[in-house]
Amino acid sequence: MPETFNALAEARGWSNRCSPVAQLRDRFLIDLLAVWQGLAQGAIPPRRAFTARALKPFLRDIAIFEQVARQPPRYRARLVGTGLAAITGDLQGAIIDEKLPPDITARWHASLDAVLRAGAPLRFTVANVAFGGLSHLQAELLAAPMTDDAGAATMVLAGIVLERTQNPVPLKP
Repeated sequence: MPETFNALAEARGWSNRCSPVAQLRDRFLIDLLAVWQGLAQGAIPPRRAFTARALKPFLRDIAIFEQVARQPPRYRARLVGTGLAAITGDLQGAIIDEKLPPDITARWHASLDAVLRAGAPLRFTVANVAFGGLSHLQAELLAAPMTDDAGAATMVLAGIVLERTQNPVPLKP
């Protein structure tokens, strides 16, 4: 899956890239992956297993998305931590393509679709966070699938870590 996503990102000029979770660098994301793996027990874990207690150390910087349509893809933001909301605005409960600009929606849809197709956690990096005029941040993300109450893999748990970069990449028009 990373290769397919990366080819799309390259073709569209996105600074987003996808790689296996073995390349995660940030301890926060590694710890979040460990929680996912502990609940997975060899299969995609159900959303209901991710209790507030299990996610408490991560709540500020995570989001949970639910796929509400496949073609065209549409996702609802079920949970948005305050750290992410500080950048994106309040998306909780919203269909993301109704709240975000089309270029950002396309990137988010492609990332979330890649995770659900892979049926496994993936690592994403963004060399230049292009959101709300931010061009001085880079991001590392963990995105991991979850099942809904019917057992279908339609949900994605995402954790994000942002860091300042000394050499911002100019935003592409």
